[in-house]
Amino acid sequence: MVKDFIVKLHPKVLIFLVGINDLGVGAAREYDTRLKNLNFRSLERMLASLANYSELAAAGLNIYRYYLPKSVMAVAARDMGEIDLKSYSNLEVTTDGKQAIKQLHREKYLQPFGERIQALIALSRAHGMEPVFVTQPVLYGQGVDDLTGINLATLRVSKNMNGEVGWEVLELYNDVVRQRGREAGVLVIDLAREMPKNSVYYYDLMHYTKAGAALVADMVAAQLTPFLAKKFPAYHQGSAAPGPAIP
Repeated sequence: MVKDFIVKLHPKVLIFLVGINDLGVGAAREYDTRLKNLNFRSLERMLASLANYSELAAAGLNIYRYYLPKSVMAVAARDMGEIDLKSYSNLEVTTDGKQAIKQLHREKYLQPFGERIQALIALSRAHGMEPVFVTQPVLYGQGVDDLTGINLATLRVSKNMNGEVGWEVLELYNDVVRQRGREAGVLVIDLAREMPKNSVYYYDLMHYTKAGAALVADMVAAQLTPFLAKKFPAYHQGSAAPGPAIP
């Protein structure tokens, strides 16, 4: 998407929040492949694939996506409630089981993930765009939810992972982002470690409520604003402030 679309917009800065959609992904995702090939499995997919070759199809896709949320998605949103942690079951994972899951990700998925991060950095800078990365926060992990009193570590978050294991696996990917950022001199905003694990801020296990989105915006802005002021002083309005050390 960066290669095919973003570079044509010529932004000065790109912000990447990465992690959760890369768990267990060893190669290009189906979405990336679909952008390059015609797909007739649904009207939206057909328009999306044709949009690469036809301005008419691109216009049709925009119209489709504009009106769909006003009908189908509105009904879905009305029927869906925010997360109810009390409805989740618990899952105990043995120490050996946890280590086996983490080792699988280390051996099979972390290297290609790191290569994709490096490719994003190289591609961005090759086109004069400065990449900024944000580590992936989630609700689950160690600790107790302040709002409900639910143990977030034993909460089942997938077929074979509870909150503790799921968080440790996700942190393996966040560590890759931190490391690649340090090596390339890229600003990494460590939202994963700063975001409170409190269901007040999460609509589900990973998406934010309005309060959560506002908190994320404040946290990102606190580090991004001085960084941008230092890197692009000509665009800064107000007193110049020293930027933070790049992690």
